[in-house]
Amino acid sequence: MSESLVEPKSSTPLRGKRILVAKPGLDGHDIGAKVVALALRDAGAEVIYTGLRRSPEFIARVAVDEGVDAIGLSILWRAVRLRGGGSAEWACRECSPAAGLPGLETPVVEPKADGVQAVDQAAPPAGLDTDRYIRAAALLGGVKRRNASRDFRGGDATAVMGGCELDLREARIASGEAVLDVFAFWGGVEVRVPPDWAVVLRGMPVLGAIEDQTTAAGVPKRATLVIKGVAIMGGVEIKN
Repeated sequence: MSESLVEPKSSTPLRGKRILVAKPGLDGHDIGAKVVALALRDAGAEVIYTGLRRSPEFIARVAVDEGVDAIGLSILWRAVRLRGGGSAEWACRECSPAAGLPGLETPVVEPKADGVQAVDQAAPPAGLDTDRYIRAAALLGGVKRRNASRDFRGGDATAVMGGCELDLREARIASGEAVLDVFAFWGGVEVRVPPDWAVVLRGMPVLGAIEDQTTAAGVPKRATLVIKGVAIMGGVEIKN
């Protein structure tokens, strides 16, 4: 999930440039990446930040979708090693996107196959967020987000001793599949989806629960929402 920071203010050589700042690998610290992102914004660039624990495929997909001019990576160096010529490769299977670890397993970008749901050309309801990615975070409080994108790709939601409610009932998945990363710690995340979305749970509950409570038997499924992440003494519910 990507997040556009505030529009650039200053007139510098970076003004008008779009820069993607990303965090591949398992490193859970992003303060440095955010400091760099803010510095680039203050220097005149428009910055897109992907969030934590992204796979190379996810980062590449966002870069293409957003049409960025440059990509900045913040990497836990022990997770990669250099090959000849200075390019980076994954040093171990545990750090590979194919290893099935939470937050790393992201579908590879592939050409759309015949029969994949086409983009819904109908105009979304006025006043709703139409970004392809959704982000929500709640700390000791609550937050509600509604999204009506015609090309929804996924995003992330974090609830720490609070709650996040995501309403995606007006959204459409044009690519056939979207990925939502969730993290609930002593909190809850509730996601409402259209009846024609199939839900696939790939998250890990720890003294908590991740539940698919959708009830749309007999409705043809036109797209899939994959739920990944962790619920620690908290809960994640998917409804329609």
